[in-house]
Amino acid sequence: MRLRVASRALDGLRRLPPGRGRWRRARLDGPLRLGILLALALLVLIPGYIAYDAFTTPTTVSRELVPWSWEHEAAWDYTVLLKPNSLYETDTLGPGLTYFDALTEGIQARFSYTFTSDLPARIEGWYEVEADLAAGELWNESSLIVPRTPFYQEGTSYRLDLEVPIDRQAYMERVAEIEEETAVRAPNATLVLTGRVHAEASSEAGRTGSPEPSEEDVLEPALVLPLSGASFTLSGELSARDQDTITRHRRIFRPWVEDRRRFSLLATGLTALLPLLFALVTAARPPSEDAVTREVRALRRRYRKRIAVADPHESSPRGQKTVPLASMEDLARVSDELLKPMIYYADANPGRSHIFYVLDGPVRYEVRLPFPPDPSPEDETA
Repeated sequence: MRLRVASRALDGLRRLPPGRGRWRRARLDGPLRLGILLALALLVLIPGYIAYDAFTTPTTVSRELVPWSWEHEAAWDYTVLLKPNSLYETDTLGPGLTYFDALTEGIQARFSYTFTSDLPARIEGWYEVEADLAAGELWNESSLIVPRTPFYQEGTSYRLDLEVPIDRQAYMERVAEIEEETAVRAPNATLVLTGRVHAEASSEAGRTGSPEPSEEDVLEPALVLPLSGASFTLSGELSARDQDTITRHRRIFRPWVEDRRRFSLLATGLTALLPLLFALVTAARPPSEDAVTREVRALRRRYRKRIAVADPHESSPRGQKTVPLASMEDLARVSDELLKPMIYYADANPGRSHIFYVLDGPVRYEVRLPFPPDPSPEDETA
């Protein structure tokens, strides 16, 4: 049963007229078809650039990680204590002012130090406070008013607060004593209090600081107090700060880069097929034909089983007598009566007539397209 159905289908396909049941290419104007082909070719550049960018993008990158950071700071602060007086309504003054020696009872200095870490760490180090009594380059006298003291702390922070009272009058008396012994006045004597702190810390991320500290590893804020004059101001580099981080580099794999490479390569290949497919399914429309040429084409298609085509480069054979006929139907009837084929002859030279004819011995029955134009009066006069 299946073989019988298949055989009938094949027979039906064989009976189809020429041109039916056959794939045909779409006809487009030549410039339009060329423009679409160029546009499709340029369209390939978009996924092509994306593919280029994807293949030039590395699949692994190096990232700088900061597993541990820390900072520490040392600073001086002070408060000036006042004697009872009618000038100020308070008995203390804060930093950054001008103070009168006659109204000053004493100076309460404070030395503070803080260490902070973003990871639990073992924090250890030492601190000290030195007093340096000096008269310019004439002489100086140093002493540790807070001796070097070690400290140790575990955690994320450490804080130190020291109260350092300053008796300005006592230091001025010491300057006067040295002046008496040396018989040299010291008009610009000063007292410099220097706090020193060295710290080091270690955590699971690493270690910072060094057991043997250098000058750069030690924080040294200084408080400068002048010891001459009826008024004075405190100055100096009151704070020092330092911080550090431990960084590590890690290679990070980016799987999306490989996915992008695959997809962009696939898109480029598919887009590159578009111009090829368009070229296969389309064809350039031939130049427009005049009415006579279209009519000749229609006649040749209508009588294709009965027409033989003569070589256009050879001259058309002529009989002893030519019988012009009015239409192709007349020529077809002559062909049927004489049992002779119709012959189509097209002159190789442009603009000449298309001739359909039937030969019967010395007689030629023919139809010409276009028919020769009627002679004009000017031609007859010539």
